[in-house]
Amino acid sequence: MIFRKTGKDTNGSLLQIECFNPRSDVREPIHIHPKQESSCEVISGKLHFLVNGNLQVIEQGEHLKIPAGVPHCFWDDDPAEAHHIQRFSRH
Repeated sequence: MIFRKTGKDTNGSLLQIECFNPRSDVREPIHIHPKQESSCEVISGKLHFLVNGNLQVIEQGEHLKIPAGVPHCFWDDDPAEAHHIQRFSRH
């Protein structure tokens, strides 16, 4: 993870992280961000998201927004490493 923007940089309005995820059979736990909208933009590779019980796959050049309070998790089960930008913003 590379922290590109933090709350300190944006007066608490945005956290932006550049991430690299190798293929893994382990998914992160399903969780929510109670007060933050989250989004993901895939730079290369592919990510699988389970958002509110629905599977969504995003690939290079695509992005996904998840409203605050919505249960979700993501993982990379593609052979290629996923390079992506995660953003968390307060509304």
